[in-house]
Amino acid sequence: MEFQKATGFLRNAYYQGHGRYVNQIARMTIKFCKNSGGSREMRKFIETRLVDTAKANPGCVIYVKPRLFKSPVMKAEYLNGNEQYLSFYKMSSAQIEVWIKWFLTRSGADLVRIESSVTTQRPSIQGIWTPFMFRDPKLNLEKFPSEELGRHVRERPSATEQLIRIQTAAASNK
Repeated sequence: MEFQKATGFLRNAYYQGHGRYVNQIARMTIKFCKNSGGSREMRKFIETRLVDTAKANPGCVIYVKPRLFKSPVMKAEYLNGNEQYLSFYKMSSAQIEVWIKWFLTRSGADLVRIESSVTTQRPSIQGIWTPFMFRDPKLNLEKFPSEELGRHVRERPSATEQLIRIQTAAASNK
């Protein structure tokens, strides 16, 4: 059986960017071992870069939990309720920093294959409008500039024209 990735459209958190940007990560929990060799690079990252990362992301709470004889893992919890886990077993501190920044900047939505690059909240069943939609097709064959097409055409007579017509009709009836 072949694995199929979910498909969908690009989405953003509701009202994201209206007023101010809200980072979508709520909390991050980093678990590591104080003694094991697999957690050496994680300990190095925690000692050197974690404080700067936390200061750069004040909207995210970062918990550090030491635990014995376990490989280093990270759990990211997002405002939409999703949780993401990643094992940092034998990763370098540079790789750890890249992954932490990636999780800090994500929306938390599940990764999907994008169906279309264009989407709308209210699709139209009428199709795409163009300025030439309800125009006479003879405009395509006309040589421009054209005297006939250049004239202003009124759909209804103006008030002055109506008064003149009424006056001439009254004068002809006398």
